[in-house]
Amino acid sequence: MTVKPLEKFFLLTRNRLARRPERGKLSSGLRSARIREWVSKRCERESGHFLEVGCGEGLLLEDLRDTELHLFGLDRDEIIFRKGKSEKTFSGKRIRFFNGDAAQLPFPSNTFDWVVCVNVLLSMESEEVIRKALRELHRVCRKQGRVLLEFRNRWNPWTWISYRTVRLYD
Repeated sequence: MTVKPLEKFFLLTRNRLARRPERGKLSSGLRSARIREWVSKRCERESGHFLEVGCGEGLLLEDLRDTELHLFGLDRDEIIFRKGKSEKTFSGKRIRFFNGDAAQLPFPSNTFDWVVCVNVLLSMESEEVIRKALRELHRVCRKQGRVLLEFRNRWNPWTWISYRTVRLYD
């Protein structure tokens, strides 16, 4: 497979803007890092069960490793499982990973205190699938829990450019 000049430029730029330890990972990048920081700040003093839907390599979960949260990640891509990891341990903290779909979460109802879904809904194939996923996120979240979603403004020039070039890196 040959790398086209525009693709090479985009990958180089994304890696330069990523934090050093995250360079080369699919969910790296300045925008993703800022979102992870925002979520981490809100959860740093929390406890309970935390689920990230669409976790990729688990960068957000790694950021939360020093909290009192029990961490779970779910992704439909088999990125983590291809690497042979369904579990990671950081500083004695275990993070469990599951392969599955946001529209059919493999967890019992009322399981999580925090359910986070970042950079996922915009890549779903239809509004009906998005509705199913939102119902599932609500179903697995406890009554006093929180669901954090990220929606992107398609009129934002940065968003428009990044999703016009998504085929270059995804």
